Amino acid sequence: SSAAAARVAKLTAWTVPTVGELTASTARTVAELTAWTPAMVEVVSGPMRALRRRRLVALAALTIIGITWLLVVRDQVATAANPTRAGDAVLIDAGDHTRQLAHGASATKFSVSLPSGAACPGDSAHDQWRVQTFIVPAADDPGTLHYGPDGPDGLDQYALYDEHTGALAHVLTQPNSGPGQPGIVAELPSMSFAVFSPKALPDGVYRIGIACTSFRVTATYWDTQLVVTNSPDDRPAQLVWRLPSALVDVNDAHGPSSAWPMVAVGALAALVALLAVGGVLFYRKHRSLTTSKGFP
Repeated sequence: SSAAAARVAKLTAWTVPTVGELTASTARTVAELTAWTPAMVEVVSGPMRALRRRRLVALAALTIIGITWLLVVRDQVATAANPTRAGDAVLIDAGDHTRQLAHGASATKFSVSLPSGAACPGDSAHDQWRVQTFIVPAADDPGTLHYGPDGPDGLDQYALYDEHTGALAHVLTQPNSGPGQPGIVAELPSMSFAVFSPKALPDGVYRIGIACTSFRVTATYWDTQLVVTNSPDDRPAQLVWRLPSALVDVNDAHGPSSAWPMVAVGALAALVALLAVGGVLFYRKHRSLTTSKGFP
């Protein structure tokens, strides 16, 4: 009986692992078949399904982009629909930003200073805001300006130009950390009116300044007024300008005609000096003659 028990134990020890191996093998086979079947189906109908899947993914992506764009544009258009004057623009010396300018000529180099922290509602990198410059007749509202490739596109409306004759239009703001955050207006380069042809800016009062635009529509702006007067003596644009608060004749200092007072003063001084020298020479000559004749 002990021998029989030993044979049973040996048979049991062999049978259990074998059954376990068969079970595991069967399970692996089932798993492989399960994985293989969809693959075979994909081989048959894969291209069609893949095409449909790509189309669905592309459609979903376009839908998401479109909704996001509409939301952004809606907010920006709503902002641009209510343009605001954010403060004064100040004309400053291009070489010394601490000195404000009250007048100048066409070749005078200047820049435009804005209040500290001046910013657009969004930046260029995330929200597509742009910085514009303008000089327009005083009767035109800067909040209604629409900008083309080179500045405002209305009659007698222009961008400002840097000293290298480049239009300061669609300038990028400083980048911020993410969408919806204000975009700081970067410091603008040196400018002048030298690029304008004579009489391009008729005599009159103008508004000059900086604007923030969304899709070329003004949302925020800063400006000041400027009086432009055509001056044939000026070069190259034959114009002089001043702030309305400056004296009317302050621009006489910018034309060649302004040299006449200095010339007159110089000529008068030379005449006085000549008369003085002549008087001294006459006195010496007269004295030498009287001395030679024996007069004391």
